[in-house]
Amino acid sequence: MIFLLIIGSRFRKLDYTVMMMKKISVSLVLGTLYCFSCTVYSAVLEDIKRSGVLKICASPNYMPLIMVDKQDRIIGFDPDVAFLMAKELKVEPKFVVLPTAADRIPALLDNKCDIVISGLTINDERRQKIDFSNGYIAVGQTVLLRKGLADK
Repeated sequence: MIFLLIIGSRFRKLDYTVMMMKKISVSLVLGTLYCFSCTVYSAVLEDIKRSGVLKICASPNYMPLIMVDKQDRIIGFDPDVAFLMAKELKVEPKFVVLPTAADRIPALLDNKCDIVISGLTINDERRQKIDFSNGYIAVGQTVLLRKGLADK
């Protein structure tokens, strides 16, 4: 799964690495937006800047990348990227919380948000409906075994 747009660590040893990953992620995403701004998307980017708000569609239920804390704040690696994007654009971030991941693309198409953030796999069906930024994180799955079980 590739995570797009459309991120936080509480471990001090990882803070520098995570911050660098966030900065690189924001650079990739904003670079893509600015590249789009050279073509038909310049009006969208200007509308975001003019409104002063970056509306972010998200389903905050994919721990630890995006979740809701005890104070009802959206936190995690993905929101941190969104906050950095908004800061770079000099606008305020506003999360549009969606009940399920399946609601993200319809909400984007209905102009309820400017971007979608969180895990969204790129596939041909989705490419026909929406545009993607460069991916900023790749997540895979693996099986872990005890040492003695490796050959079984």
